[in-house]
Amino acid sequence: MDNNEKENQLLPFHFEWHSVLRDVILNLWCVALCMVIGFLGVYIAQKSVYQPVYESSAIISVTAQTGNNSVFTNLSQSKQMAGVLTRVLVQPSVRIKAEEYAGRELSGTLTAELISGTNFVTVKAVSSDPEQAFLLVNSVIKSYPEYKEQMFANGVIKVLDSPELPSVPTARISNRWRLRAAGIMAIFSLALIVLLSLYRDTVKTKRDFEENIDSNLLGIIPHQKKYFSLSEYLKSKKKGVLIDSGLHISLQFIENCRHIANRLRFVRSQSGNKVFVFTSVIENEGKSTCASNIALCLGNNGYKVLIIDLDLRRPAVYKLFEKEPGEITEFAKVIAGSLDIEDYPLTDTKMPNVKMALNTMNHNEVLRYVERDNLKRIFDYYKKKFDFIIVDAAPLAADSSVTNIAACADKTVFIVRTDRAQVASVNEAIRTVEHTGGDIAGCVLNDVYPESSLFGAVSTGSYRSRYGYGKYNHYGNYGKYGSYGKYGKYGKYGNYGKYGNYGKYGSYGRYQNTYLRTGEPEVEEQPGNEGIPERENTADRPEAMPVREIDFSVYNKNDSEGSV
Repeated sequence: MDNNEKENQLLPFHFEWHSVLRDVILNLWCVALCMVIGFLGVYIAQKSVYQPVYESSAIISVTAQTGNNSVFTNLSQSKQMAGVLTRVLVQPSVRIKAEEYAGRELSGTLTAELISGTNFVTVKAVSSDPEQAFLLVNSVIKSYPEYKEQMFANGVIKVLDSPELPSVPTARISNRWRLRAAGIMAIFSLALIVLLSLYRDTVKTKRDFEENIDSNLLGIIPHQKKYFSLSEYLKSKKKGVLIDSGLHISLQFIENCRHIANRLRFVRSQSGNKVFVFTSVIENEGKSTCASNIALCLGNNGYKVLIIDLDLRRPAVYKLFEKEPGEITEFAKVIAGSLDIEDYPLTDTKMPNVKMALNTMNHNEVLRYVERDNLKRIFDYYKKKFDFIIVDAAPLAADSSVTNIAACADKTVFIVRTDRAQVASVNEAIRTVEHTGGDIAGCVLNDVYPESSLFGAVSTGSYRSRYGYGKYNHYGNYGKYGSYGKYGKYGKYGNYGKYGNYGKYGSYGRYQNTYLRTGEPEVEEQPGNEGIPERENTADRPEAMPVREIDFSVYNKNDSEGSV
């Protein structure tokens, strides 16, 4: 058990970084909307309870006139008189005098405060009306001669700072609280998005599949980048990912496709099955890409392979192979009976032993002809001519006729893309196929991103981690018994791997030349190789076509960055 698996077992959920990141990016508009709601909510709340307050003030000085020439004595008496004045100014009688001077009733609150250590008094008037605040403090100051002679016969009052009409309220609505509310709403929305992503009941990792899906796992296909720079993305059209397309396909992607193809070869060797239907639960799970690449891997092994596109609603195989609709005869004509199957021209691929029966348009009117007897007749005809028949069917949720196709085929393979269909939907689709007469070969977990661990380990959880390129690269490059390893020049018993080039017992694989039909003798199975199919006896099948090998030189230089 690696560190990543130990870490995930400590959590109540399976953390898959790409799923969370994708959900955050796709829902950034929700984050922005929550920020706007928080900002406007605080603004509206402040506006509803906020009352503007205006303040007008003046500063006056009180000086005692005595016959004493002592500065200290005069200052002390001036402070005492100023203190008395602060209490006098807030008396109701002073306010009455001020209103008589202003000639009207004045609203607002009047305060007087002695500036500490001085004989200065600050007079303030606070009101919701700026004019009322100004008039109140100004009237108090202007009317002071009427009571000055009565209270301060020996004192002089001077205005040091005259009042002014206030133009802005003293307590304004602060943007700080609005920004804080927007930030809090952003954090809350992000946390909610992350939690919903983590607890969404979909298959995100291999461990999710093993714990929740009622089927065996045929293999894992890692995520494959189509473009490696912005210029490539802008200049290139959207192309399908095919192992012979000339794109920078990672070696890991190719190895995993070949591993799944090898599993189908094993099924065929055990039961003689030839027709394999590839379907999914919902759309955009990558079933067409997976089916096409596995067919190419089988063709690269020398088998005669036929790809049939039976997704009559949204055919996509012709786009993957970049075929123009004008050069293709619709296979729907064969299904509908308007064209004899013997007269149907199959479409060629770059491999002479891989043919295709394609559709390029929607054929809803043909769906009623997708019956078991009709399909069985088609499959039986092509079984005599091909070693493998790979059928690309529609998603089960989009077309109920898939159950008829699955019932007539030998095996059904479900493509499960990470973080797409609900676990319950996947299991229900598997049971539906089984209950209608289909035989499930297993599932392929597609578009798997590498799992990042807090302990620093990185694992794809795939076939690659066992045969090189994993944490310890057991039996592969840079691992034990591998390149730069123990007991040999760059590996044990051979170059770059155990018993052969770049892997265990062979070139890029477990058995040397097992994947290529070169006519060399079989390698005897070693302990620990149980479950890996032996080479089949080719005497009971048509003569194999010439092998077209893939040029791996274009993959090696980009292998380290193939899966992101």
